[in-house]
Amino acid sequence: MTTEVRAAANGCGAPPDKTKLYDSDGGRWWPDGTLWCRAGDTAKPAQTWLHATGGRGTHRLVFQGEQVSLLEKEVALAPASTQPPPPPFTRCGTDTRSRAFAAENRLLHSGDLACGQTFRGPDFTLTSAGFQAASGTMPALVTTPAGSSAGTIVYLLGGPYENLLAGLATRATTNHLLARWAGRAAVVVPAYLGIDRVRQGGGDAASARAEVEALLKALERRGPVCVIGFSMGAAVAAPSAARHPHVGFLMAAPLAAAPATFVARVRAKGGAARYFALTPANPSDRAVTMESDKAFLDYFAGSESLDLAALLGPGRHPNVRVAYAAGDLAVTGKDLAALAQMLPTNAIRGLPAAVGHSIEAPFAASAYRPPIDRFLADCLHARG
Repeated sequence: MTTEVRAAANGCGAPPDKTKLYDSDGGRWWPDGTLWCRAGDTAKPAQTWLHATGGRGTHRLVFQGEQVSLLEKEVALAPASTQPPPPPFTRCGTDTRSRAFAAENRLLHSGDLACGQTFRGPDFTLTSAGFQAASGTMPALVTTPAGSSAGTIVYLLGGPYENLLAGLATRATTNHLLARWAGRAAVVVPAYLGIDRVRQGGGDAASARAEVEALLKALERRGPVCVIGFSMGAAVAAPSAARHPHVGFLMAAPLAAAPATFVARVRAKGGAARYFALTPANPSDRAVTMESDKAFLDYFAGSESLDLAALLGPGRHPNVRVAYAAGDLAVTGKDLAALAQMLPTNAIRGLPAAVGHSIEAPFAASAYRPPIDRFLADCLHARG
């Protein structure tokens, strides 16, 4: 259930003794007439939110069982006249990947990410563009602030072979980056090879890393760059961290374990594989159906035994930060011990809630929002 709300000055009474609703900070929530109330704690002060119908709200409360997530409302986007994408981006291509990006992903409804589609947000414009890499045209979502830009935020989602976006209503972290940051800095969400269900061949991760490396080189010449890598996105970005010491990297719920180790952990916990069809990047090749575990290891072929510490490489990495949740099989205490030797003091932050291996689901997004915002504020300021 989702309820639209706005902040209210009204006070709430004392919380009921048996309220079971809680948020990712451990705060307790309860209804009080037309209000929703949150008990104050050391993490947040007491809050009062008023039901706001008819689009008058500024935020939304998402209820999933006993979990409550306070999120920005879905960003308002209006179709706008087509504009050329900002450098170093170009118009997206007509190849298999570009068509898959437009067909499989959406912001508001199917088809709204067709090549060159432009939207106007509250304080930014957004367009579907392309980036020319050695492996072909890498599709990307690109925003441009209405005013001056403090730099570029690159958001690398996970996978492999999953949809990049299934609507802002369900992609809470993407929505947060647009709502909170797209008016201050450019936001780039690249569909590096392996995000959509387009397969080039075994070892696609190597091509994806080359695409991300080329993108960072091009962006770094234009100003400060801050990278958020989730899950597989962190593993794809990791080799670039040492090559770009002036770029900030936040590894959020990273695939810190070696891919082969992660698969073994999931299987040991009873995780079940599934099957899905992949489209070949070369139209003359036949489509293939793969079992998810095999597709995952095949994607990393050649680096399936390398964990995040090995991908970062030897030495210290002062530009890297890590945020993780307890119970995430992708990043355990053993993985963190290896990373701690390479990163600055306090560079690794644990979340107060166990949210699983997720960053876009509402409860997970609300938990990861504070470390993401701290990282971006520090990164853009330090590199501006």
